[in-house]
Amino acid sequence: MEVVRDELSGTSVDGRDPLLAVTFDSELFGHWWFEGVDWLGLVLREMAEGGPRVATAAEYLDRDPPRQRIALQEGSWGKGNDHSTWLNDGTRWMWDELGRLAREIEDLRASPPRDNALRERAVHQAARELLLAQSSDWPFLVTTGQAADYAIERFRVHAQRLRRAIAIARGGEETDDVELRSMERADNPFPDASLLDFESAVPQVAQGSRGA
Repeated sequence: MEVVRDELSGTSVDGRDPLLAVTFDSELFGHWWFEGVDWLGLVLREMAEGGPRVATAAEYLDRDPPRQRIALQEGSWGKGNDHSTWLNDGTRWMWDELGRLAREIEDLRASPPRDNALRERAVHQAARELLLAQSSDWPFLVTTGQAADYAIERFRVHAQRLRRAIAIARGGEETDDVELRSMERADNPFPDASLLDFESAVPQVAQGSRGA
């Protein structure tokens, strides 16, 4: 805590409160850094007892709006600080497939089913499957060679389920309810997923794939 106080003391510029940004890769909490959550909890409790004030980035900006903008250099935490960990000759087929899936979602969003509960459920499931197919874990695992076969299988399963959900959304009957329920049980981390979530992003993704 002394290090934080020393870092923040005397650093005010133009009367603005100094800010020390602390970021964490949350996936490390637990299986790779099992004591991380407990440690972070202790730090926050100590700060609440008289340490520097804790705030989210949004809270800080609401209190002290930015006065200028800077252009950040594009990069990543991957090898070489670029995107080659996820996009390379071994994973390009995944991105091509994601572009096709995005176009299919775009088409469904343009003419969604109405007044049919089963087909509307299928629409939501298609949105979930697209989110799952877009997980960066799949190309990452392929590139690193860690469980590559598993990653490829998971990616293909989500792509297949997405297309099946779209088919049910377009012409599903009550006989498809069992299959749809099976997909909902297997893949439902986003219960509120909707095609509206892709309203601005899908056209750009699909267009980018066409130009690839």
